[in-house]
Amino acid sequence: MDMVFDNIVTDMRVRQQLAAQLQDVKLFSGEVAQARAWVAQWTAQIASDYASIDGEQRMRKGQLDAHRRRLLEQLLAAQATV
Repeated sequence: MDMVFDNIVTDMRVRQQLAAQLQDVKLFSGEVAQARAWVAQWTAQIASDYASIDGEQRMRKGQLDAHRRRLLEQLLAAQATV
């Protein structure tokens, strides 16, 4: 009879431990979900920022190329008159 009682007590203790661990897992799962949402938000922001910077960089490169072309044309024109 003592063995049966011990088994019941042990089973109840294990059940309580499992319930506590399940609660911890649920809490951690919520924290992971919040972290994933934060990462998704920042990823979207970074993608938007990158697109903006990429567009700006392309525009500036076009302006620089045009400026270089004008300088080269001016140099060639000046050499042609010499």
